[in-house]
Amino acid sequence: VPPLALSAAHFATCAISIVAGTILFGITISGASKNMRSYAILLRCVTLAEISTSIGAFMVFPRIVPLGMEGVACIVSGPVAKLFTDDRIWFAFYVVELHGTVQYNVFMTVCFCYRYYVLKRDPPSEKNTLIFATATFLFTFSIFV
Repeated sequence: VPPLALSAAHFATCAISIVAGTILFGITISGASKNMRSYAILLRCVTLAEISTSIGAFMVFPRIVPLGMEGVACIVSGPVAKLFTDDRIWFAFYVVELHGTVQYNVFMTVCFCYRYYVLKRDPPSEKNTLIFATATFLFTFSIFV
């Protein structure tokens, strides 16, 4: 069982991330100004990666515990360990968390490149941005798998 302070910090951080991400996702769908709509597509992708990662982390709460020279063990101490006896279910949540971590880093780079691009040129169309975001997601998913 993890220490209470560690659990409180972990679950509070995940919950804040889920709530803030959900609000941001809603804003990008309903409140993006016309000149920011293509960028809002990229923000939606990053936000979905963050929300899914936070949900996975909240449910699994994985901790790596050193076992000396023999290696390490991954301890699952989140709600998924209490709710499900099937290891495949907690592993699925863990996989979502891991993929979200990879996806988040890639899309942060994409968003940086987009901001740099629009400083020099007009923003790409929403359709082109959506195609690029989908291709990027499929690429990182294939690497992850």
